[in-house]
Amino acid sequence: MIKNLAYELKGINEPVIVLLHGWGMNKSCFDRLVQKTVPNQKILRLDFFGFGESEKPDEFYDTYEYAYQVFLLLSELKINKVILVGHSFGGRVAIILSSIFNINIVSMVLTSSAGINKFSIYKNIKILKYKIIKFFANKKLISNKLLSNCGSKDYKNLKNIDKKIFVKIINQDLKYLLKFIMCKTILVWDKKDKDTPYYICKTLHKNIKNNIVVLYSNGKHFAFMYNINKFSNLINNLLNDNYN
Repeated sequence: MIKNLAYELKGINEPVIVLLHGWGMNKSCFDRLVQKTVPNQKILRLDFFGFGESEKPDEFYDTYEYAYQVFLLLSELKINKVILVGHSFGGRVAIILSSIFNINIVSMVLTSSAGINKFSIYKNIKILKYKIIKFFANKKLISNKLLSNCGSKDYKNLKNIDKKIFVKIINQDLKYLLKFIMCKTILVWDKKDKDTPYYICKTLHKNIKNNIVVLYSNGKHFAFMYNINKFSNLINNLLNDNYN
């Protein structure tokens, strides 16, 4: 039995649309999408552990554990025929679910998905700088306040146990899994996205067998929200494909 994981399951018509939110968000980010989906469509949305109404995760959690917990929930609810929709961190989870687990995923939408890492000298310099500052702060040779200037906004807003999880997640490169994704996949992006840059979309497009790219001209990292009418039409068209 799945406990302490907040979710909402509504509708009767299959396949079930499974909505996976981004880091720092919760299931409510899909409110408008749910409203615009065809009537009576079965939709499952959840709060990942540590977000929304769900309990905080244990320290050992990483992206694979998050995906495993979604798989357990699908099994508990006896859901198998699925359309996966993943935004940002939810895209990471969707990549793992669609490549490793035994789920009947008829199609998948990855919008501003994370999961692909790229070597960056600038990023590595920032990491080295943080480690040096942390070392001297622990030795009480400099003020701990200097640490507050290091790290991304998401990182700074996390508590200690969450930071360990966050670091593990952002360092997990899922590129090796892409060749195992067999379902029809749609990649929805805005080229101006700086949180999950367009190179990620190009890598996904190159390595997933059956995919198409849909580009929006505004919204950046939240393109699906800023283009909700187009995005909901895309989902509804996927449903029509699966009914026929």
